[in-house]
Amino acid sequence: MNSTDPWFLSLYREGSAWPGETAPGDGATAPAPPPQPPIPQPPGGTFLSGVGDWLANNRSALMGLGAGIAGGRTWGEGLSKGFQNAMTGRTLDQQHAAHSQTVAALMKHGLDETTARAAAGNPTMLRAFLWQLYNPRSRPL
Repeated sequence: MNSTDPWFLSLYREGSAWPGETAPGDGATAPAPPPQPPIPQPPGGTFLSGVGDWLANNRSALMGLGAGIAGGRTWGEGLSKGFQNAMTGRTLDQQHAAHSQTVAALMKHGLDETTARAAAGNPTMLRAFLWQLYNPRSRPL
């Protein structure tokens, strides 16, 4: 059917309805659909966002597992190397998580992001910032 067909255009201009529906101005009104309750979402988001978070938090372990499996000459050797590499990667993931938590805590106490990242990576600098934050102030007499 051509979209410039006069019959099609007359339906559009007249506001005719499809069979079983009422056209605007017929006097009959259709009942409003009942309101739908919102779909409850899990507190942490959707399932896929949870999977994405898990993958992001375990990226070194997963890369180690994949590299070990790909580097093995047999399935047994590949899985053995993969699990060894995954354990090393898990340690790196835990260190990264601790570093990120330290940066977040320092930013919460008023440091900018660049300074917080520098302090989290330098134990001497971190000790100096913590001493300044938690040192009791001397009171004037």
